[in-house]
Amino acid sequence: MEEMDSFRTLYERALEYEGDALYTDVLEPGIPAAKTLMRQLDHFRELRRSPPGQAAMEDLWSLFALSVLNDYLVVPLRLSSREYRQFFSALGFDCFDCSDDFNPVLCEIVALGNWPKPEDGVTTGRQSWPGLRLGELVFSRCAVDVSCHSSHGLIEGIADRSVLYFTYDRMRRETNHPSHGWGHNSRWRSDFYRNYVTGGFAFLNVDGNFDLATAAAGDKELDDTTVEEAKDLLLHKSFVRFSERPGRWPYKWRMAIENPDLPWPQSSGKVVPFQEALSLANVL
Repeated sequence: MEEMDSFRTLYERALEYEGDALYTDVLEPGIPAAKTLMRQLDHFRELRRSPPGQAAMEDLWSLFALSVLNDYLVVPLRLSSREYRQFFSALGFDCFDCSDDFNPVLCEIVALGNWPKPEDGVTTGRQSWPGLRLGELVFSRCAVDVSCHSSHGLIEGIADRSVLYFTYDRMRRETNHPSHGWGHNSRWRSDFYRNYVTGGFAFLNVDGNFDLATAAAGDKELDDTTVEEAKDLLLHKSFVRFSERPGRWPYKWRMAIENPDLPWPQSSGKVVPFQEALSLANVL
C-alpha cells in the first residue's frame, strides 16, 4: 500500500472499499503508516504534556480524522470485535470494557430501559463496542445498553435517542459536530474534543474556555441552557433527562469532575473548578 500522510486517507480508503474483508484489505496494510502518524501524537497520552489550550491545531485535526474513521468502523458489521481491537491496539490504544457499573465518562448509552426498581441501581448490559484510551486520554467511550429506574436521572427515549454531541456519526442516531455543514476539505480542519482521566479527576473538553463549575443562570455562554442541563450535556455528550432543545453549542464549555471512577449517579455531583482541579491533579 502506498504511503499515507493522514488518517483522512485511511478513512477514505475504508469508505470506498466494497469488499468483505475491510480489516485484511485496507486497515491491516495501513497499520505501519498509521503507527508513524501516531508517534506524532504521543504527547496526548498525558494531559501535562499537552495542557489545556496548548495543543497544536494540526494535531487536534489529526485526532479528529482518526475519530471519524473510528465512528465509521463502530457501525455494526464493519469489523469483528477481534479485528477492531487488533487495529487500535496496534496503534497504541488500550481497549476497555465497561463493568457492571455505568460511568458516563467511559460509557456511551446505546439503549436504555427504565424497568428496574430504584434499589436496583444503574446496570450495564450488552456491549456494542469497547472503549479506547490513549494513556490518560479517553478517545472513545465503550458503548453499552443500560437499565435503571427513571429516578436515577436517565430517561428512556431521551438518554438513548437525543442528539449525540461531540460526535461525527452514529447509526440510527442524530449527531452534532462543528465539522458538519462544511465543505469536503474544510471539515477536516476540525478539532478533536479531548477528555482525560488523571490525578483523581475527569477533565471534559479540556480546550474549552467556559467552566461549568462557576456558571450561573443567565450566562450568555450557556446559550439559554440551564446550568444543570449544560452539565448533563457535557458529561454524557447528550441530554439524558431533559427534553431535547435545539441549537445547543457546548463546544466552548469545560468541566472537571472529582472521583470520576464513582458510578452514576454519584459521579454527577462532584463538579469542581477546572483550574483548581488541574492544580490538584499536578497537571499545571
